[in-house]
Amino acid sequence: VSEIISELTGLPRKVRLIKDFSLVTIIHSKIGERAFGTSPGYAEVMATLRSYKNNDMKLLTDEAVKKSKQIAKKHRLKIKIEFTEEFPATVNESICVKKIDNAAKENKLKAQKIKTPFKWSEDFGHFTNHFNGALFGLGSGIKHPALHNPNYDFPDEIIEPGVKIFYSIIKQILN
Repeated sequence: VSEIISELTGLPRKVRLIKDFSLVTIIHSKIGERAFGTSPGYAEVMATLRSYKNNDMKLLTDEAVKKSKQIAKKHRLKIKIEFTEEFPATVNESICVKKIDNAAKENKLKAQKIKTPFKWSEDFGHFTNHFNGALFGLGSGIKHPALHNPNYDFPDEIIEPGVKIFYSIIKQILN
């Protein structure tokens, strides 16, 4: 299990064909039971794989499966690999980004374009694979815990600006 964890977390640096950001985060592991003097009969490792590009995600995923199976075979272990919550990359359509910019200006809100995509797991890519769209976030302040931080507490004061942005976008679409 420790070999699999080590191999998975090091994959983004090792897979030479990956062209952009990728990350593997071990989010859970369990080995055996609390029974001293015994060898673990079961282990579980869960990881989140992230990438900005779909092709890089495929390379990362294929390599993670291959390496995990190789390590299991080396130690004569059975292995079962499952995937949940697979999210394609979100690709913003420029016309939709322009609508967001216009909505921010209309509402006298400061729009800040980020240089790199958000690193969160995000299902919005399922929509942008089928429809024109753009993903934007509402900032809650530099000192506020990040969205997926366990200390995050949604700041209610961003509800009104969020509603105004969406209302302005809808008006643009309907005109």
